[in-house]
Amino acid sequence: MFATTSIDLGSPLLQILQDCIDKTTASSVAPSCGLIHRDVSGSIWLTPQGYVVDTPTNVGRIKTDGFDFNGSYSRRLGGLGQLSMSFLGTWLKHYKVNNGIADTYDCAGFYGTVCSGATVASSSAMPKWRHKARATLQMPFGLGVSVNWRHVGKVAFETTSDDAALSGGGTTQLNAHVKAQNYFDLALTYTVFDMVNLRAGVNNIFDRNPPIIPTGSGSCPSASCAGNTYPQTWDFLGRFLYAGATVDFKHKPTPIAPPPVIAPPPPPPAAPATITCPDGLVILANQACPSLPPPPPPPAPAPERGL
Repeated sequence: MFATTSIDLGSPLLQILQDCIDKTTASSVAPSCGLIHRDVSGSIWLTPQGYVVDTPTNVGRIKTDGFDFNGSYSRRLGGLGQLSMSFLGTWLKHYKVNNGIADTYDCAGFYGTVCSGATVASSSAMPKWRHKARATLQMPFGLGVSVNWRHVGKVAFETTSDDAALSGGGTTQLNAHVKAQNYFDLALTYTVFDMVNLRAGVNNIFDRNPPIIPTGSGSCPSASCAGNTYPQTWDFLGRFLYAGATVDFKHKPTPIAPPPVIAPPPPPPAAPATITCPDGLVILANQACPSLPPPPPPPAPAPERGL
């Protein structure tokens, strides 16, 4: 006959112990019990001979599914300016974890050491729904006004889950069920001289405090939980004011020198003037024609014949 007990799932080591207890029967021993080694006195922590094998193994997997929603809209409001709106939302349907030891468990909508301890699953609380919605009005004279709405859905302590690997004690602790959180931000921008950009704003306008998560019950692991809350999920700084300016020193590039003008080649020299002499000889105009040879003498008269 086996005794029944319950162990708070504060780490993978305790998951091994819990799985060994839950799945061992009178006729079979759970495989996870083989990872538990006791010393001669039966202890697993008093001496080095007692220990639990908790080395990383490549036998687990995480399967997550859900939907992302993204939309934007812009419209001109006459002389008032340009109105722009955007929306980005995420619905986490399932975040199922199989660590190779315990039964598969779903962390969607929960927080705690197992689901948020940054060891197997996430490093923050995991609400099923969260979104950001922003509206911006850009006015013609350079002023911009933007309002942002951040919504983080409700979550519950993982021990309130129906999954055997997560269920256990601690359901009555502080903030075992955390309601949805809403934060509103305001931002202003202004452009001067087309080179000075001024900005100022306030995040978490209504100074909403983050939910307090108590330590010591497996709900606030040191790896991801700080200041008794999850800063990756909820706004833990409270109201935050900021202001700044950016000056854009516009660079005037050196003008590019025009390409050099290449003079066209000189025209070919004109052909020298010529004249044609009476004998048909062509000579330069500055030359004289050669003298003509004297005509041949006339032929001698034929001798007269005697009578």
